Amino acid sequence: MLCTFDYHAFYRHRGHLVRENSGTWKDLTRNAEPFTHQQLKSRFSRWKNAPADTGDFEIIHTFDYASEDDLHDAIKLIEDFNTSEDVDGDKYKSRGNRYNRDDITQAINAGQSQRYITEKYGISRRQYFYVKSLINKYNSK
Repeated sequence: MLCTFDYHAFYRHRGHLVRENSGTWKDLTRNAEPFTHQQLKSRFSRWKNAPADTGDFEIIHTFDYASEDDLHDAIKLIEDFNTSEDVDGDKYKSRGNRYNRDDITQAINAGQSQRYITEKYGISRRQYFYVKSLINKYNSK
C-alpha cells in the first residue's frame, strides 16, 4: 500500500491566514486585497534569512490534506480565522477590512513616516496618502 502525504503549513502573517505548500503561497483571508504569492514568498524569504526572529510569520499548524481528519481541521481553521467577534462577543463574518484603522490613524497623527506605516500595516502608498488626506481634511475643520 502506497502512503501519500500532502502537507500544508498554515501561518499568521500581518493578521492574515496564509498557506504554504511546496513553495506555493496563498492568502486564505477573505478580504478585498489578499497578499499575492510573490509578496508572501519574498517576505517569508526575508523573515527566514533574518538574523533574529521578527515574528512576521507565526506558524499555526501543519495539515496533511491526504488525511480526511486533517482536511476537516484545516477547513475549520480557515472558517474560524475568517470569523471575528465584535465588542459584545457576537460573531460576524469578516467584511473585507484587513486594516486596523485606529492604529494607522494614530501612527499618522504621531508623525510616523509613510514608509514605516506602509510596511508595518501592509497598506499601499496610495492607501496611505488617501487616509492621510482624510485625516488632514478632518483636522482642518
